[in-house]
Amino acid sequence: MTMHPLSPGGNTLVILDACVLLPSRLSDVLFDLMLEGLYFAYWTSDVEAEFLRNWPQVHPDASKSGAKRLKVFQRAVNNAHLITGYADTRKLGIEVIKAGAFLDRLCRAAPARTNQAIAKALNDLTKPPYSKAELAAALRLHGAKATADGLERATG
Repeated sequence: MTMHPLSPGGNTLVILDACVLLPSRLSDVLFDLMLEGLYFAYWTSDVEAEFLRNWPQVHPDASKSGAKRLKVFQRAVNNAHLITGYADTRKLGIEVIKAGAFLDRLCRAAPARTNQAIAKALNDLTKPPYSKAELAAALRLHGAKATADGLERATG
């Protein structure tokens, strides 16, 4: 069983919003962290609709690839991603945090596993290729300063 460092003895369930799924580099890193077993990713049908609606504005060069990207996300979680009954998340005890803060929490809680997942993301980014400096800049853009610093330290 994989240990979730943010929920010792339990599972870390994360509801991803369209604002973290739309930026390609951020979502690449988030899914590699999920595949490393650091948390479980979920989202809603509303998030999927928002993602598809906004993809062409965020990615005008690849405006028709949004549905394909969404299918990749769905396959990554074995199509076990949709949640319901989420209208009032505060009553459900869900803490809302920004992507950068979440990444930094994971980095502090499990630095080796986080760095391993980010190194995989960096290695997988071939279309277009992404340098360590570019990925670190993308992480900083989303507020993940500690994670970006860890990437730079871990890979020299």
